[in-house]
Amino acid sequence: MSEPVRSTRETVELLLRTITDGTRDDLADLYAEDVVISNPFAPEGAPNESRGNAELRARMKSFEPYLKYDGLKNVSVHETTDPQVAVVEFTLVGTLVPTSETFELPSINV
Repeated sequence: MSEPVRSTRETVELLLRTITDGTRDDLADLYAEDVVISNPFAPEGAPNESRGNAELRARMKSFEPYLKYDGLKNVSVHETTDPQVAVVEFTLVGTLVPTSETFELPSINV
């Protein structure tokens, strides 16, 4: 039996909930097999792009011991003329686990 198809809005809402309430595997499961994630501000020595779900999943899991996601703020969902595309802006609020220092990471998902 196939899974029910979610609307774009439902998918966005699930993504936002999963960021703070799910596991890194749960989060990676929401991305397509051919996903491309770019981080133009990655620190020196860190990759600034992930290609494919397997690479994204591995990258997310490698950061898990260091980054705890505590919440989201400044969430804006912009629906487009294509019913399968939305632009989501948010700030991820978290904690650097080794130092307990908090951080804020502005993000955009399309």
